[in-house]
Amino acid sequence: MIAKHFPVWEQDDSNHKALITIRRSFHTLKGSGRMVGAELLGEYCWSIEDLLNRLINRTLEPQAAITEFLHRAIEALPELLEQLEVGEEPKADIEGLMREATDILLQTDAPSSTDEEIPDADVAASSESDPVLEKEGLETEVPADAMSPEEIEEPVA
Repeated sequence: MIAKHFPVWEQDDSNHKALITIRRSFHTLKGSGRMVGAELLGEYCWSIEDLLNRLINRTLEPQAAITEFLHRAIEALPELLEQLEVGEEPKADIEGLMREATDILLQTDAPSSTDEEIPDADVAASSESDPVLEKEGLETEVPADAMSPEEIEEPVA
């Protein structure tokens, strides 16, 4: 889903539906990572999700630097997933990307889109309430098979 919708949003940053789909994919990966104890994956996806929330609620404006950052953030995802499968440490600087996401958010004076993270117990519910999507009037349930590893691992052009 990410590899399919990011280029769409990149070509037209007013395409709110594509951006919400990308954000929801990171939200799903965050919850899935936390459910299986993959804390790094969960925290990484949370840092990107928070940035995407700000783009969605327009407290952060799309800029070339943000788009370039998102390219690098998305390219790092397959390495994090591979770490779960084979135990190999990601070559990408995951902690550095997380700091960069935080730095981008700190450059804005807008409050965080979500004041606190979703507690681990709530992450397990696949139909958890998603205030960003509800505000947009979009469906919040995502089928378990909504994002295959192939869709995630497709390289971004």
